[in-house]
Amino acid sequence: MFLEKNTISPGEHSIPLCIEFLLLLLQSEDGVERTKARKALVRIGKPAVPYILALLGHSSNHVRWEACKALERIRDPKAASLLARKLMDDDMDVRWVAADALIELEYDAIIPVLEMIEEQFDSSTLRESAHHVLHSLKELQMLDKRAEEVLDALKVNELPSKAAFIASSVLEYFRARGVYKFRGGMA
Repeated sequence: MFLEKNTISPGEHSIPLCIEFLLLLLQSEDGVERTKARKALVRIGKPAVPYILALLGHSSNHVRWEACKALERIRDPKAASLLARKLMDDDMDVRWVAADALIELEYDAIIPVLEMIEEQFDSSTLRESAHHVLHSLKELQMLDKRAEEVLDALKVNELPSKAAFIASSVLEYFRARGVYKFRGGMA
């Protein structure tokens, strides 16, 4: 595999050649090529994350899906906020794999998902995706009672603003205690 340390685009925006090559392959029309590129980027791991994150805004749903899938496997908490934004993607498959990637981030996904609920509560797409993430995290016993209240408010028969109000109060509670992300347990 391409593991050269050379770079192109000298200067502050340089990308390792192997990563740039794999990013190009990740945009291929050929699904087999995309899969190989994604798996190679996953092997590279966290050094590839900033470059993969840039593909979350790509016009192709296949490329966005591959980017989310790679981030799901790499599990870098730095991706949480942008993955949470993908819960509103136009493509259902992209939303689903973004949700799965957030679930893999475990505690690091909670605050970004709550922030999206607070910000975009009127989006039924977001509420459904956020429900999937929070429900899965609850099953993994990663939500405290406050965050579970947000999950309950995301039920179909509740007013959308109720989820936003509760998410807002939960975020305020966490921020007042200096909790901006979770490591190894809830506050």
